[in-house]
Amino acid sequence: MKKFKLFIIVAFLFVSVIAMFNLAKADPRVRYQPLNWTKSGYDYAPSILWDGNQWVMYNCGQESPSVSRDAIFRSTSSDGVNWSTPQVVLRVNEDDPFAWDSGHVCDPSTLKGVNINGYSWAMWYTAISCQYYPDPVCTSNNIGLALSNNGINWIKYSGNPVINCGNVPEDFYGCGQQSVVKVASTYYMSHIAAGVGGFYGNWSRTSTNGITWTAGTGYYFPQSELGAEFMYIGGKWYSVVAQLVDSDTKSILRVYTSSSMAGSKTLIGVLDPSEITETAHFISNPGFYRDALGNQLSNSPDTWIAFGLAPNTSAGDPLEEIEAAKLAILDAEQNSVDPWLRVWSCSGSDIISDLAFAWNSDGPKGDDINYWDITADGDGINEFCDVNLRDFVNKNFSAGSKLEITWYGRAFGGTTANPKVEIWLQNGTNPPVFTLLGYLQGTADTKYATTFTLPASRSNVEAIVFRVKESYFTNLYQSGAYMRTHLFKVRLIN
Repeated sequence: MKKFKLFIIVAFLFVSVIAMFNLAKADPRVRYQPLNWTKSGYDYAPSILWDGNQWVMYNCGQESPSVSRDAIFRSTSSDGVNWSTPQVVLRVNEDDPFAWDSGHVCDPSTLKGVNINGYSWAMWYTAISCQYYPDPVCTSNNIGLALSNNGINWIKYSGNPVINCGNVPEDFYGCGQQSVVKVASTYYMSHIAAGVGGFYGNWSRTSTNGITWTAGTGYYFPQSELGAEFMYIGGKWYSVVAQLVDSDTKSILRVYTSSSMAGSKTLIGVLDPSEITETAHFISNPGFYRDALGNQLSNSPDTWIAFGLAPNTSAGDPLEEIEAAKLAILDAEQNSVDPWLRVWSCSGSDIISDLAFAWNSDGPKGDDINYWDITADGDGINEFCDVNLRDFVNKNFSAGSKLEITWYGRAFGGTTANPKVEIWLQNGTNPPVFTLLGYLQGTADTKYATTFTLPASRSNVEAIVFRVKESYFTNLYQSGAYMRTHLFKVRLIN
């Protein structure tokens, strides 16, 4: 919920910042991903789940250009990138101007596969009561529950709000921006509690039925961030928040891990809006792409995060739209590299005339593909090109560790050679030390997972180097022949 109350949260975030992240350097573990998703008015606070057949997004947004109030929308996608036109599925209570949810409804957190009062879908949402005449007067935010059997037609729980923080002192936020996850038979909720009993921070609660919640406990993030989205993965909790920085001129996205919802947080990823576009300053209300119960998708080393993105430096900009970023979880915690082509160089000037790099995404449930093309120039010299992967979380590789590379290659221009790429390990000493691990070589257009065993321990590893030489083409020095290497994943198995 942003309208009428968010400025209190903004002020709290700004005065509570205790350290600043160095925004000059991009975080190699988090990559921006634009979405094909649009509607008129502002939009933010996405809650995204995989329902077994498709991605379903619920988000908070301006109900219509002529109605300046928040409603909750629904859209769908087969790939997580291209989305259907959003449709309103939950509105304010228009029958009673004094109802607790007569002003705005917002901040959906949605699960499927539950059984609450016989319904299989549940949505916890923030709402507020506003009377506009003769002067606008709004109460504090509280949290309600809506139920559905198809994710499209929703009814509001008759006992709402399920989290009632009361009407805290004037101009304080109350409770909202909740995130709900179900693990086994227990529901877990985190939400903002600002001005509630004098407390300003996050609150965690549990429930066995999704309706009646424990009193809970208050907790804080390292930078005093508020309003996190949570996701659970096999004993570990992931959380994502947006925080105002740079004297309240922009916000950044931060991803943390912890052993419990309210436990101590470890930073594993950062996205600065300056990495997206020069006009994007404000990231708001992020949400993970989750499974139906709020967990990480099974058998996936990566996760995607959606968020509101606005060119203005304040929430509720009319141009605020839903965009996304991809976090390689294994990059952050197991020293896997979701290939970032950080450095490249070639020994000859002509060979790089058609050097090309690209990244392609099949969405959160598919492969992310990096590829580079290296072209033979036909000058009779065996030139080469290097592509380096850098910025490892853990730079110390132990003896016997296995480097697993998932890839495939392709050769063009009349050559019939199988692709061949040298794999080197570069230590960050002065001068650097290079160790040849072996080759990527196989039939074109076939996907492989090639594993190399490190012969000895290596400290301060700065890069994995992929080297392609012109002599690896069948028709050596054939002008115009080129080799394409696709790289899906590089994983260090300790």
